Amino acid sequence: MADTLGGPQPQLSLKRQHLLGIICLAVAMFVFVSVNALLKTMEQSYPIIEVVFFRNFFAIIPCIIVFFLKEVCRF
Repeated sequence: MADTLGGPQPQLSLKRQHLLGIICLAVAMFVFVSVNALLKTMEQSYPIIEVVFFRNFFAIIPCIIVFFLKEVCRF
């Protein structure tokens, strides 16, 4: 696989890829559980529509960053 400059990108060993996948999975699970706990706490004091709106509003920011980093969105 080539990087954006056209040079070869070093490949990770299979063992490192598995370790990286496990770490990413653990971090993602931690984030999902944390957001779920935070939202359940906020639901008690804020209207549910407001909580859902802001959760989705702030979730779009990382999505946009990933799209631009992966060059999915080409302008």
